[in-house]
Amino acid sequence: MDIDTCSWEPGRDNFYYGTVPPGVSYTKLVQIMAFGVYRYLEDIRTHREKCGLSDCCVVDVDIGGILDSWFEHDSNTVHLFDYIVPEQAFDRFVTDVTSYINPNTVSYSSTGFINTDMQVD
Repeated sequence: MDIDTCSWEPGRDNFYYGTVPPGVSYTKLVQIMAFGVYRYLEDIRTHREKCGLSDCCVVDVDIGGILDSWFEHDSNTVHLFDYIVPEQAFDRFVTDVTSYINPNTVSYSSTGFINTDMQVD
C-alpha cells in the first residue's frame, strides 16, 4: 500500500481495554486503561508496518484524546466507569495512565511500544 491510500480506523473501545468489571477501583481502572492505550498504540504500529510506514512519519498520539473518547462512549452507553473519574480530575487520570504505561514497558520508539508483554494485574 502507498502512503496516500493507507488508512486506519480504530476498533471498538473495549477491543483495546477489554472488560471493565462493575465497581472497578480508580487504581484498577488506571491499569485497564493503560493496557487499552498500549494495545491501541500497538494496533497503530502494526498497521503502519503493513503500510510500509514503520520507518517514517512519526505520529504523535494524544493519549488524553483517546481516553476522553472512551469515557464519552461509556457515558453515552453502559456507564461502567465514566463516573469514577470526575471531569475536574480527568487530567490527573491521564497523567496516571501515562505514568503507568511508561515504567511498565521496555521502551517506546517512533513506531510504537517495543514490549508486547504488558498485562493488567
